[in-house]
Amino acid sequence: MDKIVYKKFYRKEDKHLNGKIEAKHGKQANQKMKTYLVLQYLLKKTDENHVASAYNIASYLNVCGIASERRSIYRDIEEINKANLILKEDCDMEEAEEMLADDEDDELKLVVYDKSQKGFYVRQRRFELDDIRLLAECVYTAKFVSENKSKQLLDVICEFVSEHQAEKIRHNAFLTDRVKTNNKGVLNNIATINE
Repeated sequence: MDKIVYKKFYRKEDKHLNGKIEAKHGKQANQKMKTYLVLQYLLKKTDENHVASAYNIASYLNVCGIASERRSIYRDIEEINKANLILKEDCDMEEAEEMLADDEDDELKLVVYDKSQKGFYVRQRRFELDDIRLLAECVYTAKFVSENKSKQLLDVICEFVSEHQAEKIRHNAFLTDRVKTNNKGVLNNIATINE
């Protein structure tokens, strides 16, 4: 593991010191985006079988140009869970904090820590994996949708799962050759019929 070097003042060219991650003090650029990027990273990279350590997340943020250290990731994840609960339960900040404090089984948390795998992952998603698989299979088996359009729609559907799960879904969907239309105007015709 890289050693963290603390410096009170820094120059832009001092950002990486011999492979060591530099922890910076004071107001830093892009810090308001940090928690959002942590959530997006976790949504994209993690699921119950694939976790990300706080160190991995901090390294990703440092590559993005946002100074962070491992300990700050824990606070970001607490804020993500609190914000998710506020929106989900329509409660205020204090109620969300109390609910999370009383939640011994992590049932209310969006992002949880897996002790056996030693990392964080997103447990709750908008859709279950089986639902996404079903939608992907429906899109790819539809004869009236061209192959290119099927691939585009599959990309959209796979945004609701982690990269690892999306890879399996794409692999399973493309295993079988299916009869597809060459008519690219079919979806426009469907839109016209709907109107």
